Amino acid sequence: MIRQIRYTKVTRLVAIVICVLSFGNVATAQSSNLRAGVAVHPALTWFSTGTPDIETTRSQFGLQFAAVVEYKLGERVYLSSGMRFNINYGGGLTYARGGTFWPKSDLSDEQFRTVPAGTTIDYNIQYVEVPLGLVYYTGEIGTGTTRAYIESPTLSLILSSRARGEALLQGTGDQNILDDVRFLNFGLGFGAGIMPDWLGGTDVKLGLSYQTIFTDTLNDGVYEDGSREDSKAKLGVLSFKFVVLL
Repeated sequence: MIRQIRYTKVTRLVAIVICVLSFGNVATAQSSNLRAGVAVHPALTWFSTGTPDIETTRSQFGLQFAAVVEYKLGERVYLSSGMRFNINYGGGLTYARGGTFWPKSDLSDEQFRTVPAGTTIDYNIQYVEVPLGLVYYTGEIGTGTTRAYIESPTLSLILSSRARGEALLQGTGDQNILDDVRFLNFGLGFGAGIMPDWLGGTDVKLGLSYQTIFTDTLNDGVYEDGSREDSKAKLGVLSFKFVVLL
């Protein structure tokens, strides 16, 4: 039931943002202040928990596809938004203490519910993200037509839509753990790059960005001694940005 409600919320959000982006595409043709585009961002992601009982043991390569809308606020300042689909985000965590870390999920076998000390769990999560931020552009650099840009800050609403987990020591295989991944998250990001003049009237942006999903992305578990596992699993994301603005 919880999973069904979550899918309904994500579907509604996607539909709303698609409608907004569709309106933006129409408005782009009518306004020189508004432009839209698409983006692909290869990313490196990892967890940090802030507790010695849970160690980050593996980062993970992910991929982000995005629709982008920018609205001109000033001569070189734009308000940026859109929708991002984040695939294969996550990483590996090793738990120094045994316990139950997927208490709510419907697992394929109940013997996977509790894992011993030293277990490494790999997480693979998909998110739907709606960012809102400012982009600052420079003038032309040197004698060429290349410009630079800075994205700072970008605040994002991030919803989990799919999550798989695997306890490597137990050989659990991929388990559906969406019910043990936090649905509503928030992120803060910064980025910079260049805009070379490759395609004439079409702007291409190349850059790097860093984002932290600063809310606790994983629900709390219970250790074998009955105490609560109350770490804060934040997710870091380092992305290479490739954006085409029409």
